[in-house]
Parts: sequence; structure tokens; C-alpha cells
Amino acid sequence: GTVAASPGSSPGTMSSMLSDLPQEVINILPAEPLGQLDLANRIVNAAFSQKVTELEHEAAELRESLISKQTVVKSLERKVTGYEVEVQELQAKHQQAVEESHRLNSEKSLLIDTVKKLNREIAKLEAFKKNLLQTLQDGDEPGKLDRSMAAVDLSSERLVNELLNSASKAHTTTSYGVRGAPPYQGA
Repeated sequence: GTVAASPGSSPGTMSSMLSDLPQEVINILPAEPLGQLDLANRIVNAAFSQKVTELEHEAAELRESLISKQTVVKSLERKVTGYEVEVQELQAKHQQAVEESHRLNSEKSLLIDTVKKLNREIAKLEAFKKNLLQTLQDGDEPGKLDRSMAAVDLSSERLVNELLNSASKAHTTTSYGVRGAPPYQGA
């Protein structure tokens, strides 16, 4: 069909406007301008509906993606919160371990000092015992110890043991309440 010119337009003007369109489109256009407008309106409506459908589909996909990502974010936030709590607990345990280490080192130093003092006291008492026994033996005949010498030896042994036991008891409990070495049992 041929395209009719609209009132007030010349046939040359109409064909120049249609020359921009492909020949296949020009061949299917209605001859009447109202028919052309109706066809154009239907084409625009169809294109608009198709675009709206595409946009709605895209929006639905974006919503699903957003929900999925929000779920992942919430899951990650829960993990981060859990890790933060775990880090705080580990920091607290580390701090306790450091404090315990300092306390044990202090206690160790105190125990070492106590052992050194007790060893010095033991050495002094052993020397005292040896000197006392030597003095008592020098006063008697060689090879013969009478009952008084045996009594002196037993009493000096008891004295040394009592001194060692009392020194041991005085130093076995530290300021932290930990028991130290067992009391000296004597030689």
C-alpha cells in the first residue's frame, strides 16, 4: 500500500519522512495516518510492556541476590562476633597465664632463697655437730665412749633435728600457701 499524505502536508514531505525507515516497514504500514498512529501506539505499548517485564524480572533477581547477600552478611557478622568473643577469652587466658607465670617465678625465687638459707643453716649445724662431737671425743680416751658421751651425742642429734625441723616448718609455707620441701630428717 501507498502511504497517504496527511492534510496539510505534501506527498513529498511524507515520503521524505518515511525514507529513513526500511522498505519492509514502509510496506506494512497502514495507508491511513490514524492507522499508522494506532500501529505506532501498539508498538510503543508492546515495547513498554516488554521493558517493564524485563525490569521487573531484573528487580526480582536483584532482590533475591540482595536477600542472599544479606543472609551471608548476617552469617559473617555472627562469625565475627563469635571470633571477637573468642579473642577476648584468649586474651584473658593469656593475661592470666602471664600473671601466673610471674607469680610462679616469684614463688620459685622465694623457694630458692629459702633452700639456700636452709642449706647454710644445715651446713652450720653440721659443722657445730662435728665440732661438738670432736670436742667431746677429745676429752675421753680414744675408742671408748661412755654413757655420758652417748647421751651428749643423742641430745646434740635431737637438738640439731629440732632446729632443722623448726627452720623447715618456718620456711615451707610461702606467701602463696604452697608447701615447700619436706622437713629435714637428719643424718
